[in-house]
Amino acid sequence: RASYSIFGMAQFLPNLAADPSSFSSWFGRITYIVFALVITPCHLLILIIFWFWRVPRRHVAATATMARVLFAWSALDVVVASMVVTLLELRTNEPLVLNGHQRDF
Repeated sequence: RASYSIFGMAQFLPNLAADPSSFSSWFGRITYIVFALVITPCHLLILIIFWFWRVPRRHVAATATMARVLFAWSALDVVVASMVVTLLELRTNEPLVLNGHQRDF
């Protein structure tokens, strides 16, 4: 039975690597877990705090900055792009190499 959840993907990631104990495999798993399972819920938690509780005036600037940073990092495109690059690296077991045209772009 297929599982289409964030946790299911985190558990399935080692199966995508030729060597599940390699550095690139561990890096991919940690990257996925940080972006999908830590950053996004933290951003939502800060938004809930802003919505339901009065934030003291001295903490508003820092909390708003943290919310903006987490919003940028919790965006779906960041998660997808990091997973695509990770999966490409796991498939080839080599770092992503750009040709001259791609570097100029």
